[in-house]
Amino acid sequence: MPLVRINPNLNKVARVAEQANLLRDFDSFFNELSAPIYNRMARAETNEFPIDLYETEDEVILEMATPGLKAEDLEIGIEARQLTIRGKIIEEDVEEDKERHYWMKNIARTEFSRSLTLPENVDFEKIEASIEDGILRIEMPKVPEAKVRKIAVKAKTAKKAKKN
Repeated sequence: MPLVRINPNLNKVARVAEQANLLRDFDSFFNELSAPIYNRMARAETNEFPIDLYETEDEVILEMATPGLKAEDLEIGIEARQLTIRGKIIEEDVEEDKERHYWMKNIARTEFSRSLTLPENVDFEKIEASIEDGILRIEMPKVPEAKVRKIAVKAKTAKKAKKN
């Protein structure tokens, strides 16, 4: 049986490499765990909920993703062409929350506000809003365009001046 010389430093290098791999695994785990929290915070700071805004021949339509919200959770107002949508994602009962031990908590429960300026051709008195399947839909009829009406110009004959 041949004798093999063992290098005692080789074991130390292997152990350091294993520890480095373990630390890298921990970093990766915590980075993945915390990433959604940063995304949630960024969304809460900008108060962004996805919106589609488009027009048809007769109206301007806004559709906004509002997952989990009901009609009573939303408030819509308009002032000087500025449409504002406010909502509140209800916070869970604090007592119930104390009994839970979260591994991850990514659902934002907060208030939000979103404003945008509407085009001038919207009839603000006839705006209607509805919510269905997590989509808020605001229908804004357009003001009928003023029709051009031609005005006929009549030629008047000049009256002759009377001589005295």
